[in-house]
Amino acid sequence: MDTMQEPIVILDSNLRVVVGNRAFYDKFGVDYEKINGKKFDKLGTGEWNIPALTSLLSQIIPEKTEVKGYEVVHTFEKLGLSVMVLNARSIKTGEGGGRQSGRCLCVHNRHNGAAQIRARQGKFDATERYAS
Repeated sequence: MDTMQEPIVILDSNLRVVVGNRAFYDKFGVDYEKINGKKFDKLGTGEWNIPALTSLLSQIIPEKTEVKGYEVVHTFEKLGLSVMVLNARSIKTGEGGGRQSGRCLCVHNRHNGAAQIRARQGKFDATERYAS
């Protein structure tokens, strides 16, 4: 997972961080020790507390198993205004009878100046754009 360039974070079924890859830690300026076991929406200064994203991870993923192209426009403390496209899927961890469900979230930063301008002008729904 650390060899992948896109930021990835694995969450358990309670949306607590299990592990992320180096790209996730670097992009969002977090350390494994500080986020391991922490609720995803409590990361950083609570900047991941995005109701539409929490709904996606807790409700939609268990029903659909996979979501591609979920667009989030949000202001992050270390990144500023960002337009991101998220792919998420349900995963199973462990083996045999000890298998547990979790979520895998891959964050793609959209380098689209026009989208960021629309977001600044309020012409973009601030956190919810669901593509599949």
